[in-house]
Amino acid sequence: MKLDKLKFAKLVQYLAQYDFNGDVETVDELIDIAVPDAIVERPAIVQIDAMLKAIAENRKIDAIREYRAMTGMSLKESKDAIEAYWLRQPA
Repeated sequence: MKLDKLKFAKLVQYLAQYDFNGDVETVDELIDIAVPDAIVERPAIVQIDAMLKAIAENRKIDAIREYRAMTGMSLKESKDAIEAYWLRQPA
């Protein structure tokens, strides 16, 4: 579960009302939040093929674009990942 800043601030404010002395079990009893199971999305084979083909054809920008589409990472993170992969490949 991921909380945005406002929800986190509300949670801290709520917990400040109670004297739990850092007792995690007490905090757990106070909070009843249903946390759904994480949905794992896997990239389609077409996306993987497109990224690998772009790498093989030395088209770095297209490889970064495909990587971003598959992972949802930022441009910088995707660029760093593709470049790190590129550097590990034999010449």
